[in-house]
Amino acid sequence: STAIPLLQSLSQYASSKGHECLFLTLTCPNGFHRFVRRGHAVNPAYTGATPKQAQRWLLDAWARVRTQLQHMKVSVYGLRLIEPHLDGCPHWHVVVWVQDKSSAERAKAHIQHAWQRLTSSKRCCWIRSVSGEVVLGYVRKFVTKANRYRTCLLYTSDAADDSLR
Repeated sequence: STAIPLLQSLSQYASSKGHECLFLTLTCPNGFHRFVRRGHAVNPAYTGATPKQAQRWLLDAWARVRTQLQHMKVSVYGLRLIEPHLDGCPHWHVVVWVQDKSSAERAKAHIQHAWQRLTSSKRCCWIRSVSGEVVLGYVRKFVTKANRYRTCLLYTSDAADDSLR
């Protein structure tokens, strides 16, 4: 997987700059999930959305959150791993770095609040502050669990863009 070398490079860069790391798991609202929990009971709230529509929703929702972070003067950069639930609905494991502890706390609070507003649920967003070594362990676990992950460069701030090229 290209996720591990990319993550190692980003982690080294972040460490050299003293940036703080956040690990997020983001999911779609209830209506995108065909099944309830891990069982195969049909979700009565299921809207018939396809995995492609769910992925589009995640992309649009994250773009809104990222734009709000930019307005707050919080730059983020990192990557995401896209994993399907058993019903095919994708969820994201996201690793982002921010400038400092204060920005990390502001970003964490904002993302949790915004995702709760977007999904009408507290269960659709999980965020943890982690070190670069810990996040490498998380990602290794997710990547080795299955080869079905798709890795995408999530977003880099203008300052990070120049350093990562």
